[in-house]
Amino acid sequence: MFFARRSDGAFLARRRPAYGLLASTVELPGTPWTSAGRQGELADVGPVTASWRRLPGTVEQVFTHFALTLTVYAGSFEGGAPDGHFWVTPEAVGEAGFSSAMRKAVEHALRRG
Repeated sequence: MFFARRSDGAFLARRRPAYGLLASTVELPGTPWTSAGRQGELADVGPVTASWRRLPGTVEQVFTHFALTLTVYAGSFEGGAPDGHFWVTPEAVGEAGFSSAMRKAVEHALRRG
């Protein structure tokens, strides 16, 4: 997951597809979820160009049929939101439509980022 934050505290988010797991909920941008995990460097897949740094620890969520472990990368970005993304303020997290798994990821990023 990528936690791209502006100097005013807002961070980038996007809406998940209208189908599948956590359909239409809001999430931090990230790579597809796979059982193999992400391989290689992340600079080429982040939602914006930033100096990404891996935050310590991980975020865990257990679903009925699998456990999800998320690694969060943080970076600063002052430009406009790319297509399909929008800015969310920390105060709006509760009303924005994040799933419980994504709220955990946001809380993790706010504490450690």
